[in-house]
Amino acid sequence: MRKCLALFIIFIFMGILGCGSSPSGTVKDFYKYVEKGEVNKASDLISKPGKELMNQLGGANNALIHTNEVISKKGGIKNIEILNEDTKGDISNIKFQITYGNGSTTIDSQKLIKEDGKWKIAVSK
Repeated sequence: MRKCLALFIIFIFMGILGCGSSPSGTVKDFYKYVEKGEVNKASDLISKPGKELMNQLGGANNALIHTNEVISKKGGIKNIEILNEDTKGDISNIKFQITYGNGSTTIDSQKLIKEDGKWKIAVSK
């Protein structure tokens, strides 16, 4: 169970760059902070229920630090391409492709929720 969650968290936190006024901007900001190792700033962009879940399973900061290490081993983030943004009300799903410095790529998706008027990264089991 923990290994599955760890892999899920790694894929969730695999870097992007941007601005947080939109769902995709929040995702980009979040991953920019993770890549830079700015764990507290990245953690601020996770929803309250997401933080609670991550803390029950070993801690949000530990997951963010580990993901930073994974990104670093891949040569950092070279490019992020938003493939799709589907927003309905206070829920958004972002599909994106990350290209790393070593040339490898990952396609992933991220769910966000609007919390207190701001877009936050949703984390679930």
